[in-house]
Amino acid sequence: MVQRRASLRRVAKEIERELTRLYGPLVGGDDLVRCCGLKTGAAFRQARARGSLPIPVFPLQGRRGTYAFVADVAAWLASQQKAVARATSGAHKPRKQRLKRG
Repeated sequence: MVQRRASLRRVAKEIERELTRLYGPLVGGDDLVRCCGLKTGAAFRQARARGSLPIPVFPLQGRRGTYAFVADVAAWLASQQKAVARATSGAHKPRKQRLKRG
């Protein structure tokens, strides 16, 4: 368990380094929309209104738009990678579908 947490932290740090290189310490606009896994700004606004964004976002005084810390984005992306790995590790096997005769 400790090794998994260390691995998750390592992945998050790697993602954070790359995102910081691309965007700096904050990400906003279309880049933030894509980082959240959404396709459009409208989808982002709707998710924000519903309170279902995966990361904390905030406005900046004197600037338009919504922003997030790259570190928060990286931590969330790393957790998603862990969730996908867990789901595909064999713990969940898909059911065989029966063919319908007719």
